[in-house]
Formats: sequence, structure tokens, C-alpha cells
Amino acid sequence: MNIQEQAQQLAALADQVPDGQAQAIVGELEGLRQQVAAVLGDTSSAQEIHGAIGQAVEQLTNVSAMLEQVKQVVVEKANHHQQG
Repeated sequence: MNIQEQAQQLAALADQVPDGQAQAIVGELEGLRQQVAAVLGDTSSAQEIHGAIGQAVEQLTNVSAMLEQVKQVVVEKANHHQQG
């Protein structure tokens, strides 16, 4: 495989990084948070659930950023191979 073929394959791999999936889950969790508020109101149980959701959202945001970084590195390497 020559370097141009490697570059093309790397570019295709960059598109396969599931960087949007974590953000989609965050959106679902935010919807869940609203539903919990509608069901439980401002209770200690609701606050506990909101806290757990908040922690999950924070972790997912970190995962999303890391996946975006993976995608960026793959794109950079693909560009490097295309120039080389």
C-alpha cells in the first residue's frame, strides 16, 4: 500500500470515530432530567437523580472531547501522509 492509499484509508477512518454519539446521549440525559423534574418536582430524590445525571453528563462531555481529539489526530496523520 502506498502512502496515498494510507492517507485515504486514514481519512475514511476519521469519519468512523463516533464523536457525536456521546453528545447524543447527553441530549437524552437532559431530556430525562426534565422528565424527572416533572415527575418528582424539587425533592431530595429528584436532586439525587439530577446529581447522578450531572456526573454522567460531565463524563460524557469528557469522552466526547477525547473522541474529537482522536478524530483530529487521525485527520492530521491523513493530511501528513497526503503531503508525504
